[in-house]
Amino acid sequence: MEHFFTDSEDKAITIEDEESKLFMKFGEDANSYVGRTFTLLLKATDADSDVYSAKSVVELELK
Repeated sequence: MEHFFTDSEDKAITIEDEESKLFMKFGEDANSYVGRTFTLLLKATDADSDVYSAKSVVELELK
């Protein structure tokens, strides 16, 4: 499953969540949070290229 966010500068962020764990702690389907504000703590990975940047989600917090 993919989740789509925009950052504070309206830049697109796509998160691949193969095991559907990202929203598990909130107890609801990810679509329940459309339009809500989150704080994402990300960690860099070695998968960066000229086309995209890959990071791991360390923490997701609903504001």
